[in-house]
Amino acid sequence: MNIKKLILPLVVLVVVGFTFSWVTNSFVGGETKYNPRNVLNEKGFSGAIEWLNNRRADLQTGEVSAEDRANALNNYLTFHNQQTRSSLSLDWIEMGPNNVGGRTRAILFDRTNPNIMFAGAVSGGLWKSTTGGSSWNQVPGMEFLIIGSICQTVNGDIYIGTGEGFTVSVSTSGFWGQGIYKSTDGGNSFQVIPSTWDGTAATINAYKAVYSLAAHPTNPLKLYAGTQQGLRVTEDGGLTWSNPITGTDANQRATCVKVSTDGNTVIAAVNNHVYVCNTGDDLFVKKSANSAGMVPTSVTRIELSVAPSNSNYMYCLAASSNGGFNDIYQSKDKGETWNPVINSSSEAVQIFGSNNQGWYDNVIAAYPNDPERFIAGGVDVWHW
Repeated sequence: MNIKKLILPLVVLVVVGFTFSWVTNSFVGGETKYNPRNVLNEKGFSGAIEWLNNRRADLQTGEVSAEDRANALNNYLTFHNQQTRSSLSLDWIEMGPNNVGGRTRAILFDRTNPNIMFAGAVSGGLWKSTTGGSSWNQVPGMEFLIIGSICQTVNGDIYIGTGEGFTVSVSTSGFWGQGIYKSTDGGNSFQVIPSTWDGTAATINAYKAVYSLAAHPTNPLKLYAGTQQGLRVTEDGGLTWSNPITGTDANQRATCVKVSTDGNTVIAAVNNHVYVCNTGDDLFVKKSANSAGMVPTSVTRIELSVAPSNSNYMYCLAASSNGGFNDIYQSKDKGETWNPVINSSSEAVQIFGSNNQGWYDNVIAAYPNDPERFIAGGVDVWHW
């Protein structure tokens, strides 16, 4: 037998078999087989955001619409209310995910009873504890809301800001909110404030994300709201609002607002710039500039704190333009001048981690009894 004559047909047979196998595995029903990307492994944290967005976003626009979400929720509730119990009389228990809190964005201790706590979640509504946090229950009527902020006025009224604008604005993922909600019965029930959400562009554009709420310490009708379109203040419990910021930053998103314990000092982050009012009249002065004694303008997000025990002391945790750690700045003169107390050049202090999550994980708070101490949070929590 001629071996050379036998080898050639065998090679042809192997090639044909491999080609047929590749075509069979690559095409199912005449279509190319789908091999999904593992974006979570490819991109880490940002991959997780991309994955969530692909699940939630409008297929045409690629964005998550507050109006579309509201319509879908209303349709679901209408359908749910029309359903009757099974003829088998089965009892059903909700297993999730709407009864699971998800990432907690806001926490409040009741001003008169520390055993009463509220926690607002960006994917699971508002939760209440009457046992100091050892057990929790969802607040009725708030299960489907995205909670971004919370505060309590001196008379006990509780305000809830909805929307999680950090994720939506940066990655077009997450969900917008539906205005500000108010409770006058200790947090047992809430109603939306019509001036913040009436279904028109005038309210939707601003109050679809309420990043921060701060109550005046002595005036029960006055509070501040950091919204998607600027800082807002009300002096009538939310019936009307005004914008105390002027200039080009006036209608840019306001992500943080804090009020001193005496009510005379207010500090806010608007368009990633620091604004300070230390005269008690809501006349704010910009304290961001690329010069000595100022917070630099080349940052992507800043969080602020006023020391409860001494309002002369303020702190600013800044993320750089790529989300990495910039610096932590301190003011000892009610926000007139700022100087770094923790410098980002130190490799030992990288609060926002290797993923540069400062646009997302960012918080700072001075100790209640010591103006020279604070806690800063990012990927990890740091004490100074």
